[in-house]
Amino acid sequence: MFGTIARKKKSLNNLMDTIYKVCKNEISPEPQKIIYNKVIEDGIKSLTFKLNKFPSLPSYLLRWIALKIIDGDKKILNSIEKNFNVSLYNSTSINLLKAKILNDLNAIHISNDGFKESIASSIMKRSEEICNKVCTFENKDYARKRPKNR
Repeated sequence: MFGTIARKKKSLNNLMDTIYKVCKNEISPEPQKIIYNKVIEDGIKSLTFKLNKFPSLPSYLLRWIALKIIDGDKKILNSIEKNFNVSLYNSTSINLLKAKILNDLNAIHISNDGFKESIASSIMKRSEEICNKVCTFENKDYARKRPKNR
């Protein structure tokens, strides 16, 4: 990771060089993994194991697909079924596992809306951790001052 000062155009060449190297496969980025609460992580792990049985599903998408199954995002799941020629809705083992995961979430008072909030909260927390490592602010009170003309 490295910082840039976009407004002052400092270090932008470094950023552009890094992007170029990624495009040319000279370096490989390492995506940041978001860790959710234990019940969600256990559900993802169980679903990922089941999803591995579908050879047309790319392994790098299994964690995300597991989240979409738990979330019940029908539009996305229909698209996955169509584009990867799989039938997730008709899989008894996946439907039973999803019901168990939802029951486990309800047991700790996480509803469907609460699930989405928990996911968003985990993403925000990880984003803040990354930001704290790579961002600096000349004015430490930058968030407290509001422009008068806005």
